[in-house]
Amino acid sequence: MSKTPVKFSPFMFKEKLTNRLYVCKNCSGYTLLHMEHCSHCSQAKGYFTMEQFISKKYRLTFQSDIFLLLFLLFIAVFFTFHLSSIVIIGTIGAAAIIFFSIFKLLMRSSEKKHFLMNQVIADREKIKRGIQVNKKFAEKKVQNSAYLEAYEILRIIGLFWNDDSIKELKLICLNTFIIRKDMQLEMDTVVPNRYSKEFITYLGSAAKVQRHLVNKKILDYVVTYERQIQEHFSNEIFITVAGSALRMKQYFLIYEDFIMKYVDEMPRERVIRLYQLLESINSYEIGESKKRAHQLLLSKFNEDPFAAALH
Repeated sequence: MSKTPVKFSPFMFKEKLTNRLYVCKNCSGYTLLHMEHCSHCSQAKGYFTMEQFISKKYRLTFQSDIFLLLFLLFIAVFFTFHLSSIVIIGTIGAAAIIFFSIFKLLMRSSEKKHFLMNQVIADREKIKRGIQVNKKFAEKKVQNSAYLEAYEILRIIGLFWNDDSIKELKLICLNTFIIRKDMQLEMDTVVPNRYSKEFITYLGSAAKVQRHLVNKKILDYVVTYERQIQEHFSNEIFITVAGSALRMKQYFLIYEDFIMKYVDEMPRERVIRLYQLLESINSYEIGESKKRAHQLLLSKFNEDPFAAALH
């Protein structure tokens, strides 16, 4: 399959989840996609953001409370027959309403957060149904080879629901793109809970251009499924991952056996990085690894200025 150069839209993987939820103005169905027609009722009445939806609900509740207080004040005044009592009750009632309004204004932010939490809990199943509809929409985009559009939808869905089926769809899309160093790539959020050829294919491309994506979670995955990976891929994927692990001293200490297994095939700059890293570790337990890295530099890169300086 030929790969396509793409440019991703800016995206925050740690964005506040409710910022991405929309509520249909007609049927109150939930969606993550701001489409012209609601995917639940097919109407084009528009959407509320969750912030707008909660603000509207809060405003209506506040208005209802004020109307209730005004009604109670009216009843109290209506059944009072003395003018002085009416003035006293009216004054106390008006003051109570003013203080209540001020209190609600001061508590507005925390109360809206409480409203939001309760709304999400109450509508949990409706939200799930909305995300399911969005997932089916993304699947159709994948089937129609609209991979960039599908991937950007799946990124949003992944904020709420990121099981292996979502990850696999993301990986199918990612493996159709030309992966570049300047791209906003994800890694931890596409690691599946089982062996996946799609993931290893993506890992091989992404780790070459952004070594920082290789962390403990990735190393654990590669070590766990090393045998299965060997059945479908060349050693290049292990060389890339092991070389990327040399960024941090602690990774070498944890994965020394794995890294040293592929050191003979590493490029010059990774072997030099390994030697420098080993020299910074003061431990007799890695003596064999130090010796091997030294010998490798002298034998394989003998004419290199760095290796020559080791003589």
